[in-house]
Amino acid sequence: RAFKKGTEKPMSPLVHARSSGLRVCTAIGSTAAMHSAGGCIMASPSTDLQYMVREPINPHPLHQPYMHKFIREDEFLRVKFSSRQGNAYVDGSHLYFSVGFGDVVDFSTEAPQLQIFLKDEISYL
Repeated sequence: RAFKKGTEKPMSPLVHARSSGLRVCTAIGSTAAMHSAGGCIMASPSTDLQYMVREPINPHPLHQPYMHKFIREDEFLRVKFSSRQGNAYVDGSHLYFSVGFGDVVDFSTEAPQLQIFLKDEISYL
């Protein structure tokens, strides 16, 4: 469910989706796995996040628009895990944490800006 930051005011209905998982990416991450799965390539300066439910199993027609969306700067996405056990992977298979029934994970744009250091300059994305 998407919420407005600071108010905890829901911006979307509660969506139940059986699937193989959820992809969430930044603009920089939108050109690889997200794009190959049917997502959109985002402009690199964007601070939005993009999410996509992976292989949703027979979603309700009213929930279909919520299977792939963007999380804007003033929003966050709250995901409640409804399986016994699983893992949340961060940028590949090397970094992950375990999740279990009832665990809640919030996704927002509140992260430090990525800094790329080049030969004689600093670039901010």
